[in-house]
Order: sequence, then C-alpha cells, then structure tokens
Amino acid sequence: MFTKLKNLFKKSKKEDDKLGCISYNLLDTGEVEVNINLRDLEEDSIEKFARMFARVTTLSLSGYTIELTKELFQQADEEKYVQLMLIAAEECKRIVEENEGQIIADDEYIKPSEMFNE
Repeated sequence: MFTKLKNLFKKSKKEDDKLGCISYNLLDTGEVEVNINLRDLEEDSIEKFARMFARVTTLSLSGYTIELTKELFQQADEEKYVQLMLIAAEECKRIVEENEGQIIADDEYIKPSEMFNE
C-alpha cells in the first residue's frame, strides 16, 4: 500500500517558512506515495521534525484529520462523507484482522518480572 519514499532532506524550491513536511499522496493505482522533506539537518530542525514525526506515526493528529475531512466532505456532499466513513471502517476492520496474531512489541522483550521467575 505504501509505495514510495522520496525527497528526504531535499531543499524546497520555494524558500519560505516551511522547515519540513511529510505528505501522503493517493495515486490513481490506489497506492500511497509518501514524501518527506526537511530543509536542513540542524539540531533544532531535527528536533522539530522528530516531534512532527511522532505525531504523524501515532494517533495524535487523527482527531484533527478526521474533523478536517468531515468538514470538507460535508460542505461538498454529506452522503459522500457517510460513504467515506463506511469504507474507512471496513478498511480499519481489515487492517485489524490482518494484524491479529502478530507479535506485539511487549512480547519481544524480557519483562523485569520474568527475570526472577526461573
């Protein structure tokens, strides 16, 4: 599903106040293209980019993204928004089913309590 990662640390053509970005583009094929740009590798830039990266890779921005999507679709066509949510719910269900039975992060490590139960 995720197909491409490009433009890492590429300077933007237009010099403005954008320090970096992570963008997702939906291709005609249904695949998702991921673009990452970071203006420079200064310590401050890396720290700010890391904070954004953490928000993108967790549920931190999900509520905001859902609300924005809802507003956009409801302005255009409320029935299409309902259709979008139903399809998204089915996709979430499929992803959960795909990941059932996979090792979770906690299983990969020895827990402190397990060290003394020999």
